Amino acid sequence: MSMRLLVLLSLLTAACATPHGVAERLHWEDLARRASEGEARAAHQLALEIAWRGQVVGTLGEARRWAERAMKAGDPGSGALVARITEALGEKSAAFERWLGVAESKGEKGLFRIYALARIGGLLDDVPLKGTHLARLLKVAREGGPIGASAGRSAEGVARRLSI
Repeated sequence: MSMRLLVLLSLLTAACATPHGVAERLHWEDLARRASEGEARAAHQLALEIAWRGQVVGTLGEARRWAERAMKAGDPGSGALVARITEALGEKSAAFERWLGVAESKGEKGLFRIYALARIGGLLDDVPLKGTHLARLLKVAREGGPIGASAGRSAEGVARRLSI
């Protein structure tokens, strides 16, 4: 193999090995600019990018701030994103409260609400529980349907932990 071909091959390999290209960085900068201007969907997308790609784009704390901004603007699914990032940060009690808020929110899509109830079930042994948690879950359970059934199972777990 000639030396020129070897050099060309090594340059191509090095170029392909670059983890994040210029186009991705421009995309992230554009998302950050649009999110800073108040665009909820861009804030939600930027939070997802940070959560997915990690430190390359930003920190989980920044991701939570962007997701909270999107949630306040009424972006669907942002409440679940905030709860999941809060849980990833290790703040289990705060995450439990956020998941409970998602489960109670009739404005959220049913899939997010059912997922929130599943996450609540997963956190039951890791957080201090109160009677108000049980009351809130029972209120959701009264809605009936799949969401009510999931809430009923979570309420049963809370009641068992509270020894009621």
